[in-house]
Amino acid sequence: MNITKSDVEQYLSDVFFAIKTGRYQIAPRQKNQDLYIDYVFTEEDAKKVILSLKAEDFSNAVRNEHPQHPEEILYI
Repeated sequence: MNITKSDVEQYLSDVFFAIKTGRYQIAPRQKNQDLYIDYVFTEEDAKKVILSLKAEDFSNAVRNEHPQHPEEILYI
C-alpha cells in the first residue's frame, strides 16, 4: 500500500479533530480493556498518546481484515 507522509498527516489531523470534538471512541474490546489493566492506563491516557503522534511515528498501513469493515485502512 502506497501511503505518503501527506496521507498520514491528513489522517492524524482527522483523528485529532475527532478526539477534540468528542467524536472518537476507543473500541471497548477485551484487548483494549486488558491494556488499561496491565499498564494502569486509562482511556484518557490513550487519547493523550494518540494526540502526541506525528507522521514520523507511522510505520505501515494495512487493510482491515474484519469482515464488517473491509474498506477500512488501518494506520500502524
